[in-house]
Amino acid sequence: MNRKIKIGAFSKLCRVTVKTLHHYEELGLLIPAEIDEWTGYRYYETRQLETAALIKALRQLDFSVEQIRRCLERGGLDEALAEKGRQHCPLHLSKTIAPTV
Repeated sequence: MNRKIKIGAFSKLCRVTVKTLHHYEELGLLIPAEIDEWTGYRYYETRQLETAALIKALRQLDFSVEQIRRCLERGGLDEALAEKGRQHCPLHLSKTIAPTV
């Protein structure tokens, strides 16, 4: 069941600030499920908790906003981590290391 959660409660569950959630919305990373047309109040759904946790984890791993966006679009954490790993192990170095026998 996807229950709607007010932004304040959602921020506490995610352990991020309301300001951070607004920032994620501006970047297009985490859009509220509903915005009340009269009050402008934002509501999230429980299914979005996983996305918020993923964004937070990737930010802590120094992923750029664009890398996070690609990860969310592709739905693949494994690919994002592999891409990050390739950045830290340049291709030319991996070619110069001789296999051990």
